[in-house]
Amino acid sequence: MPYNTTQKKDYVFISYSSSNKAAADEFKNVLTENGISYWMAPDCIPIGSNYAEVIPDAIEGCSAFILLLSEHAQNSKWVSRELDAAINAEKPILPFHMDDSILSKSFNFYLCNIQRIEAYQRKAAAYEEILTKIKGLVRTTTPAVTISKTDTDKIVATAINTAQKIVASDTAKPNTS
Repeated sequence: MPYNTTQKKDYVFISYSSSNKAAADEFKNVLTENGISYWMAPDCIPIGSNYAEVIPDAIEGCSAFILLLSEHAQNSKWVSRELDAAINAEKPILPFHMDDSILSKSFNFYLCNIQRIEAYQRKAAAYEEILTKIKGLVRTTTPAVTISKTDTDKIVATAINTAQKIVASDTAKPNTS
């Protein structure tokens, strides 16, 4: 569920290289399935907005900064800027290492004292690990509940029955006006 940064601040910022868009979409879907709100460009940037104004505000307002770390991310000027902004804003940084790339000099400097989740080696366990960490930092929403047609019919029948009882009791009362 994409997040409007003008509301509350219970969301994570997802930083990724556009070359890893499919992986970023998968990541945001996992978040959504677990009731976690996210902010991710360009999905959450209003039409006509200036990226250089909107992205820093989103980073400043987030509860945690998720870095989808890859060789492509390390070569992205935007990812470097976003990571630098998150560090300056003192946000919790959760690097989710998606490939076996060796950290570049600048990313090694940025992340030298931050534990990474090596997702490329064990994807399912990595998702569990990062979700646990995120849930400790961000309030989650309750995912949508699916109600079967049978349950819906029972709910409607109960509501109608209750409404009929209320109407019947109101009509049985004497008119005192």
